[in-house]
Amino acid sequence: MQAFSRWTDPVGTLGIICQEALVRATTLETRREELEFKASQVTRVASMSRALRQPTVALLAEVKRRSPSKGMIAEGLDAVAQARAYASAGAAAISILTEPAHFGGSARDLLAVRDGVAIPVLKKDFHVRPIQLLEAKALGASAALIIARALSPDWLPEMMSAGRRLGLDLLVEVRDEEELDR
Repeated sequence: MQAFSRWTDPVGTLGIICQEALVRATTLETRREELEFKASQVTRVASMSRALRQPTVALLAEVKRRSPSKGMIAEGLDAVAQARAYASAGAAAISILTEPAHFGGSARDLLAVRDGVAIPVLKKDFHVRPIQLLEAKALGASAALIIARALSPDWLPEMMSAGRRLGLDLLVEVRDEEELDR
């Protein structure tokens, strides 16, 4: 395990994806009123944290078309069919990649899966600003991913607070004990 004594901006592929996420977040700000209205219309959604807290193993299955490291994984993937297969096999929740450029995901996939299965859905993206969590709520997601490495020590607690205010379950990805402490 590598220790990190001071946070630095992500570099490499993660840095590029985070910069692109910041651009997408800025664009989302122009739709804030629309997103707030849509989020206010979302009624009860299934709790991902409750679904994963089972007395036995609970599976969070992932709908993913491609990745920067592996390239194309499932060209022509039908997100709803895949999610239904996971749900039929006993998955407790479904993770939907929504990052478009590097993972081939979309908000349309999340909406379609949300409407196609009865189990919770996680919006898996590079969420770097609270407006993206508002989008997750407006899309009817049960939860959203937050990657600790992608967020400065100042932004991580802000994102956590924003998620709680919106009533989203947050899945926080950490890579070491320092990030866990943050």
